[in-house]
Amino acid sequence: AISEDDWLRSSYNNQFGIFSLESGNIPAAKSAFSQSLALKEALEDKVGLANTLYNLGEIARSENELEQAKEFHARCVDLLEELGDRKGMVNGLAIMGHLEAIEGNVDGAIIHYEAALEIAEAEDDFEGTVVSRWGLAEMARAMGDDDLELLHLSQVMTGFMQLGRPTPDPIKDRLNELADSVHGGN
Repeated sequence: AISEDDWLRSSYNNQFGIFSLESGNIPAAKSAFSQSLALKEALEDKVGLANTLYNLGEIARSENELEQAKEFHARCVDLLEELGDRKGMVNGLAIMGHLEAIEGNVDGAIIHYEAALEIAEAEDDFEGTVVSRWGLAEMARAMGDDDLELLHLSQVMTGFMQLGRPTPDPIKDRLNELADSVHGGN
């Protein structure tokens, strides 16, 4: 039977995991989040599960345990979908795209970035749109498709301009490189 103590232990373990993570004690953070995960599963706390899976995924990513990171983030995205948290899904899908890109799986990365972009645009999620398009631009670059890369980066720059925000230097620099290559370096 689930008790009030289980809820308290789950919350305590989660907070201790966050504290440990912030203080750089990764083994303690992993242990606390793992204990919290088990309790949240027993409690059927989907929001808590999603948060804990995200934290475990980020720890795995920081330790270069990419397959484990992908598993945690995939479970997290599934829960976020069940919960109707579409902006959370954008973040999770973009992270999964990045993890695929790190492994050199361009097709897998594109699938995740495109899924993130579709949701981000439907939700008017500017940050999600930027991250997704930037990821797609990097995949176009990896494939040697300058036109597609230029399209995505131009759309990112347009978004920044529409919001009155400065375009980040890496995007401006890459757009200039692309323009120079199109015009033969003149």
